[in-house]
Amino acid sequence: MRVKVANTAEATDSSCHNDIASKCEVHYSLRYTPVLLDTVPNQVYFDQEINFVLNAMRANHKSVISADMDPVVFIKIDGTRCDSEGLIDYETRLGESRVDALRTRAGD
Repeated sequence: MRVKVANTAEATDSSCHNDIASKCEVHYSLRYTPVLLDTVPNQVYFDQEINFVLNAMRANHKSVISADMDPVVFIKIDGTRCDSEGLIDYETRLGESRVDALRTRAGD
């Protein structure tokens, strides 16, 4: 049995543990779902540096991502990926259950 997870840039195909359907269930938890509060500035143009103001909830908790992982894989605005190179890296961590900001650049 295969399960398709499409919440990453590449999307992933995973096998179920011992082909047991109950082991393939994907459960999303609000505790681990970041909440976007604002985009600053609110008018976004290509190649403009912007901040996403959000509450990361527990998405950056050490039990969820390892110390060498970036806090996000990618960010998209209306289907266009943002360029976070030099702005977000593995040392970037968002506050747990508090308002914080992620800096990125609009466009590829």
